[in-house]
Amino acid sequence: MPDEQAVLQALLRQDLASFIAKTFVTVDGSQAYKPNWHIEVLAHYLERAAQRGIKRLVITLPPRYLKSVAATVAFPAWLLGHNPGLRVICASYSDELARKHAR
Repeated sequence: MPDEQAVLQALLRQDLASFIAKTFVTVDGSQAYKPNWHIEVLAHYLERAAQRGIKRLVITLPPRYLKSVAATVAFPAWLLGHNPGLRVICASYSDELARKHAR
């Protein structure tokens, strides 16, 4: 039987929604992660963008729905984990928020 840690690592490499959940727990361990269907949908569209199936993607969700963690923290890390040679640009409406996400 495979080691549980190895199985978890394989899941995180292949499933962006799981990687988003793990990223949230890592970035903000003080709050409980609450899985929901919208995170699965968001991950699906981000994966399609990564595969070049979508060239432009606008994410419109209310505040506190994990769009920033998913799109500007987890997604670039997930992409760079697959291809460290990629160059990723993240833009924000404020310098402070952009710096926060970059850290």
